[in-house]
Amino acid sequence: MVPGGPLKKVFSRSQWLTVKGGSESYVNKVREEMESNGCQIKIGCEVNSISRSSGGRFVVPYI
Repeated sequence: MVPGGPLKKVFSRSQWLTVKGGSESYVNKVREEMESNGCQIKIGCEVNSISRSSGGRFVVPYI
């Protein structure tokens, strides 16, 4: 048996990394990347389904 048993696994995991500027800067960077690749981002819309096009892109119909 390994000293510490299951607890050793919990405490020996990789350390979490943080994003400078918090989650808002992360979300903004992801949004910028998506929009620069032709994605249209809509907020406050109801999502009925998510599917993948033949080209590998995700399609999210909104109301």
